[in-house]
Amino acid sequence: MSPAPLRQPSDLGEDLPTVEFHEWTDPVYRIQDDGQISSRTYPKPRYRFDAPHGEYAVLYANDTRVATFNESYAEKRRRIPQADADRHLVRITPRSPLPLVDLRDDRTLSALDLDARISVGDDYEACRQWALAFHEEWPEACGIAYAARWAGVRTTNVAVFVERCREDLMLDSLGRLGDPALEDLVLEAVDRYKLRAAFLV
Repeated sequence: MSPAPLRQPSDLGEDLPTVEFHEWTDPVYRIQDDGQISSRTYPKPRYRFDAPHGEYAVLYANDTRVATFNESYAEKRRRIPQADADRHLVRITPRSPLPLVDLRDDRTLSALDLDARISVGDDYEACRQWALAFHEEWPEACGIAYAARWAGVRTTNVAVFVERCREDLMLDSLGRLGDPALEDLVLEAVDRYKLRAAFLV
């Protein structure tokens, strides 16, 4: 017997219920092309909580340095190509606590009549509809906290509504992936997640 489809926001009626937001204060990490706060919208959505039709931009990150490698490369055949040696590992820290919709919280999931598939399942279309509903109905929310799919549920991903909090985010580049200073970290990620880094000799 197959599970019921993931619920849609419209299944709850006109308004979303009240939930308690998570106050985001800790650093998160991401791998990106430069050392600036960056986010993009696409003609068609690509990732879990992207806007369905470009309504907002999203920045994705993970709460551990090593886990962000698996979140970035597990779906890319676990391969870190040579060109990515020039990509940056960055740390992003909120300057003050920022409210996130917490999809790790069972009380929030129960209020929304959702389960863990919103974080790790394959129904991206439904996930995007929920993110759009959060963005439209909760203007105070600066993004979403959710369990990581590839790096394990003990780590957390964030999907940040960048235009709401760009000035409240502090970014530090920890270096390029091919830098000697990051070699031990890259080797740890390669060993832990069975990745292949073309730039490692």
